[in-house]
Amino acid sequence: MNTSLEYIKTETNIALMAKTLGISENLAILLANRGIKTKNEALKYLKPVSHNFFNGSIKGFEEAKELLENSKNKKICIYGDYDVDGVMSIAILKKMLKKMSEKYDVCHYVPHRVYEGYGLNEGAIRKLHEKGCELLIVVDNGISAVEEIKFAKSLNLEVIVIDHHEPSSELPPADVIINPKQLGCSYPFKEMCAAGLCYRFAMFLGCDEKKEEEFLIYAAIATLCDVVDLIEDNRVIVKSGLAAIKNLENKGLLALLKRVVKTDEISEEAIGYYLGPCLNAAGRLDSAEMAISLILEEDENKANELAELNETRKELLKEAGDFLIEDDADFIILHKQDLHESLAGILAGRISDKYNKPTLVLTGIDPLKGSGRSVDGFNLYKALAENRDLFARFGGHEMAAGLTMPLANLQALRNNLDLIPYNYDKQKKILIDAEIPLSEVTYTRALELNFLRPFGRKNEAPIFLTKNIEISELRVMEEKNTLIFTFIQGAACGANVPKACENERVIKGICFGKIDEFKQKIEARFEPYHAEKIKSGILRTVQLFADVAYHIEVNSFRGNKSVQMRILDVTII
Repeated sequence: MNTSLEYIKTETNIALMAKTLGISENLAILLANRGIKTKNEALKYLKPVSHNFFNGSIKGFEEAKELLENSKNKKICIYGDYDVDGVMSIAILKKMLKKMSEKYDVCHYVPHRVYEGYGLNEGAIRKLHEKGCELLIVVDNGISAVEEIKFAKSLNLEVIVIDHHEPSSELPPADVIINPKQLGCSYPFKEMCAAGLCYRFAMFLGCDEKKEEEFLIYAAIATLCDVVDLIEDNRVIVKSGLAAIKNLENKGLLALLKRVVKTDEISEEAIGYYLGPCLNAAGRLDSAEMAISLILEEDENKANELAELNETRKELLKEAGDFLIEDDADFIILHKQDLHESLAGILAGRISDKYNKPTLVLTGIDPLKGSGRSVDGFNLYKALAENRDLFARFGGHEMAAGLTMPLANLQALRNNLDLIPYNYDKQKKILIDAEIPLSEVTYTRALELNFLRPFGRKNEAPIFLTKNIEISELRVMEEKNTLIFTFIQGAACGANVPKACENERVIKGICFGKIDEFKQKIEARFEPYHAEKIKSGILRTVQLFADVAYHIEVNSFRGNKSVQMRILDVTII
């Protein structure tokens, strides 16, 4: 898939912004590029604190509080989901209720991904009722479970739903629904994940400072792993939660962090790329109980089990392979009946990212189970919701969805999705924050960028462009699909060098997952010999120049820290 570079444009008075805020013009440019125009907006962004955002109660909080106060001595079951958001939501609610009163008799239930699938099901509800459950708290699912909650009510169960997925036109007949996206909820921020809502609910009910910090950490982990927008309330939760991790006392979670995070700093990247997949592996390949036990029982032994299970997941994904999609349809539907259904969402995300198209990956024979992932500018939930009558089960939000459907309806779904007017940008764009010489890629600048963190959806890391730099060495790690560049810019680069680059500058850059793409660019520009040389491990180039788009980051290795470039795109010139 081709990408294009596009400069972010702003009409903000950068010099005035920098002077008013007491920051560098470099940082002011990045703030302006993120749509920040006023001093108040800038201060809220640079120093996000809860009292600037958590304004007002979310619809359902008062009613849920009253229902809980009347439910002491009743058997309560928290019915969750098997992903990180579901696990952390259960942890927050269960610990919160136990802290509130010893009179609460609380258990939890998570459906098995393979045998029961996502969300509420009548079999589980009947089983919980037979065990004496009187109050069902459904979290990270339930907003689409109209028939299932009708069944629960027919058994005289009281039901609270805490969910962040998109509501349909018909809400379930629960006693209380907590979902900022429902009609009538005036709370301004709509994009918290379920654990974020549970954290806010715990704060509303009142918990001591120590528990509040513990719940904040769980909510931050879930917010990162559920890939929701890292703005406003979510930005507060994640930034504050990452800062609080240094005080974490949960032995199980600490053991897993030590086992899988290889850097000294627990960053958003460490949570999203290393911790999250391990916690998710339990629900994908076994049972989410393993992850729940790690958190609730602080079982340190579960850390190694989760890490090993995640390695198994990686092997299964490797066996699944990298699918080449030759269909020119605007919406990709891939049916791979022998694919482990736990991998459908991961694979859909990879294909969607590679081809910049909304993607649905289906597994099984009949019925089919599927997970979809979208691209910016295309509402996946809305597109699939218009075909709701083709699905046995369905739920999700703008960027992701899950469903179960009869095989007989697959062709009808393909036909219907082909008729949708697709107006998203089909060419993936790399939005450039600033064009700078290599001499400005410094450790000081990398540290300054920390003011903009945490990075994620809707608050992406700044992207810089440097033109006409020489690739003096290229190291290839084929087994890890990783390229390590050594760039040089300055006196050695010949004529037309910016004045700031007159002193030679050498810096390392790392690029993940693009070996084949880079080989194609080499072959297109030079003799095939150059591409073949890449296979040897180290290519020392001669007069190989490029325009490079990248993030600036700090590399920490064995206690030593240095600046490096995280390469996004290389254009051979």
